[in-house]
Amino acid sequence: ADGLPAALVLDDPAWHRGVIGILASRVVDRTGKPALVLAHEDGQESAPENGLKRRVLAYNDKLFLAEHEMVKGWVGTVHSHPHEQIVYVVHGHLKITCQGRTVDVRTGDTFVVRGGVEHGASALEDSRVIDVFTPCREEYIR
Repeated sequence: ADGLPAALVLDDPAWHRGVIGILASRVVDRTGKPALVLAHEDGQESAPENGLKRRVLAYNDKLFLAEHEMVKGWVGTVHSHPHEQIVYVVHGHLKITCQGRTVDVRTGDTFVVRGGVEHGASALEDSRVIDVFTPCREEYIR
């Protein structure tokens, strides 16, 4: 094992959108790992709940990519949606409840939430996640 996670997520608010493709290519070439490199400009931001910040990153009719930042102590609303969801924990520590089961997730962890399943989260420390949804979360881009 090379000590690296299965995939790499890199971001820096100072990176210009024009260089992220080049950077992602070089990371893949040097590490042999899939890389997701984020650009922050043009991202539509919102604060849907106290302690939660959402940044829309990219989307089309089939996929939606967002970054969520949660402050320590945030307790999210338990909810469900028809969308399939994959979550990657960029950094932090969250408690996730899904179908009556509670698990802790930390930096580098991933999990899947099936559409229609009630779930919720709370932040045990300041945290950032990348969420991928299918189909697109149209209500987030209006």
